[in-house]
Amino acid sequence: TSEGFIDSVLDFFDPTIVYNVFFVGLKISKIDSENRHFYVLDNNYIPRAHNILRVANSLQPGKYEFEIGFTFKKDKDKTYPEFYSQRKIFEVF
Repeated sequence: TSEGFIDSVLDFFDPTIVYNVFFVGLKISKIDSENRHFYVLDNNYIPRAHNILRVANSLQPGKYEFEIGFTFKKDKDKTYPEFYSQRKIFEVF
């Protein structure tokens, strides 16, 4: 993190893939003591070869799931477009 911000990074293993990506997304949900997830953030960004997704660090202490990923242009018009992503759990103190 940077002063007052949370930075998430998404780099494509092949920089040319960015031309086929419709958007890059970052989703954050808070996880309560009963393991229920509550929406905190769902932002979409213009894709680049190296993506640094910065959000203000306004999270209260607790456990959070960060999901970062992308959707291909070829899938954008589907009823349920695929969101290729990776999820990580973090604890905020």
